[in-house]
Amino acid sequence: MNIERISSEQAVVGMVTATDVLAKNKLLIEKNTELTERSIIRLKLYGVSELKIYASNEDKVHGQEVEETIPQNEPIIEEDMSYLEKVRKTREFIRFQDSIVSYANSLKSYLDSIIKGNEQLDTVRLVSEIEAILLESRNGLHVIDMLNCMRTYDDDTYIHSINVALLCYIMGGWMKYSISETRLLALSGLLHDIGKLMIPQDLITKPSQLTQEEYLRVKEHTNKGYFILKHQNLDARVKRAALMHHEKCDGSGYPLGLTRNKIEPFAKIVAIADIYEAMTAKRVYRGRICPFEVIAVFEKEGLQKYDPAFLLTFLERIIEAYINNWVLLSNEEKAEIIMINKYDLTKPVVRTQNSDFIDLSKERDIDILAII
Repeated sequence: MNIERISSEQAVVGMVTATDVLAKNKLLIEKNTELTERSIIRLKLYGVSELKIYASNEDKVHGQEVEETIPQNEPIIEEDMSYLEKVRKTREFIRFQDSIVSYANSLKSYLDSIIKGNEQLDTVRLVSEIEAILLESRNGLHVIDMLNCMRTYDDDTYIHSINVALLCYIMGGWMKYSISETRLLALSGLLHDIGKLMIPQDLITKPSQLTQEEYLRVKEHTNKGYFILKHQNLDARVKRAALMHHEKCDGSGYPLGLTRNKIEPFAKIVAIADIYEAMTAKRVYRGRICPFEVIAVFEKEGLQKYDPAFLLTFLERIIEAYINNWVLLSNEEKAEIIMINKYDLTKPVVRTQNSDFIDLSKERDIDILAII
């Protein structure tokens, strides 16, 4: 299409508006205006959730709008839908979800054959599948948007591993890693739980709390994963990530009780992505946990358990994905997240259904209970 509808968080300097941008009947940005940093900030301040831009500058011919063509059978998106509901209706999300489910099915049979046949892993194939899924999205924050939309069903080892790999790939970009390092980091995320394939599945999917003995058996997956990968022709960092992704910088992790400088850096990143993905996804034994509650836990105890260089980057960037999302507040009001407070990540500025603005950093008794 010549004209594209995007969220304000996807707006970047240089894009050109295809329509006037209004907020409360006030003209913020005129049609055919090139976006600047200042104008993008105005979009956020006024709570503009979406705008239309030209797909490329070539589509704006002498200030005249090129007609937008709408594909047949395009999903209907109603104005009163929540942000995540709108994302779920897009063709992008449908393709994205189908790609993950399809890859999870093929990954299961592939890894089973590797374990049984002692064959060498085709790492190029594994990572290329992750990159193909990423092509179904616009950028890292858009991937997180779509992952959030997939939280409504029970996760499993394979989908969890794919999601962790996607988060690791995005994190590699945020950390300014080279493409080769980013691919290795994503591979580390994809294979971090491979040892769980050697654990009885009734323990992995048990809907009730594990006994102490069962928990000790599940913890063996780190050693088993390293054993599986030990003789593979893999970068040593990928193998160490499988072994160390449950280690904590304060020495409270397992299997070796390693402290900060002794833990593989890739394992530190995988650990953050692993915990975040696991806690925000639905499980057979509990519902999904609100991302803001997870972030609050990271803020409270994370700097002792996780490497601050990685954790702060992760939190400061991933929180941006929740702008424009609707949330349920502890005072039972529904509100839209308008602006993130980088000094208090779990306390953003929100706009209620009555168009009242609430700065949660100043209203300490009001919390975000759920993304809706």
